[in-house]
Amino acid sequence: YSMTHSFFISPRCIVIIVVNLATYEETDECYERNIQFYIDNVQMHAPGVKFLIVATHIDELDYDPEIIHRKSDHILECFREVESAEIERLNSDIEVLESTGVSKKDLSDIMGMSSKI
Repeated sequence: YSMTHSFFISPRCIVIIVVNLATYEETDECYERNIQFYIDNVQMHAPGVKFLIVATHIDELDYDPEIIHRKSDHILECFREVESAEIERLNSDIEVLESTGVSKKDLSDIMGMSSKI
């Protein structure tokens, strides 16, 4: 990811993340380095952008459906884990803010303003 990429990405874009499935290892570190790193960086500059993850080089795996599905399932599992953790974090943040007297409408107004900054 390069700083110049942010000039071409807006929240209305679809960002394609291309993953070489032949070299992809089924580890959290590989997912973090090859996929989540890009998701996090793009989201920093364009919150709400949509992602399309495209697997390539399946020919180098001899089109073996077992390997392809296993690696694809790992990517999806990691994505869902990160998403669940983020939802839990946001719900916790909302609870903390609500306990301080901030209403849901105030929260909505704050979030609306922060996306315009």
